[in-house]
Amino acid sequence: MKLHEFDHEALQKLARRPCVYTIHVVDSSGVTIDVNRLRGTDTSGIMYIGRSSNAAGRLQGFWKRQHKASNDYDRIRIRLKKQYGLHSLMYSVKWCSSEDVARQIEDKRLWNYCYAHLELPPLNCKGWSWLFGQS
Repeated sequence: MKLHEFDHEALQKLARRPCVYTIHVVDSSGVTIDVNRLRGTDTSGIMYIGRSSNAAGRLQGFWKRQHKASNDYDRIRIRLKKQYGLHSLMYSVKWCSSEDVARQIEDKRLWNYCYAHLELPPLNCKGWSWLFGQS
C-alpha cells in the first residue's frame, strides 16, 4: 500500500474514477502511527475508509474540508497532537472497475476493521446499521 500526501497538484492529476480510499495518520517522517482501538492497536494508522465514484473529487473535497470526515478531523486535531505529537494525514487508493465493486470492497474493509477492532475507524460515522444490511 502506497501512501500519498495531500498535495494540491497531485490531487488535480488524480483519476476521476471509482475507488476505495483510506486516510491514515502518520508521523513527521511519513510513518503510520499506531492507533489504540477497543480491541488492540491499529498499526496502519487508519482514520477513515471510504469509497467514491470520483477519486479526484472526493479526495480534493477531503483536502479542502468539504467532507464530513475532514471536518471531524479538524475537531479532534488538538487531541491527536497531544497524543501523537506532530502528525499529518496521508491517503491510499484502491482503484475499482465500477462503483459496485468499490462498494463491495469498502464494505469488506469496514467489516474486517470492525472484526479486528470492535469499532469503525475514528472518522467513519456510518453507525452499525450498514453492518447488518440496513443502510
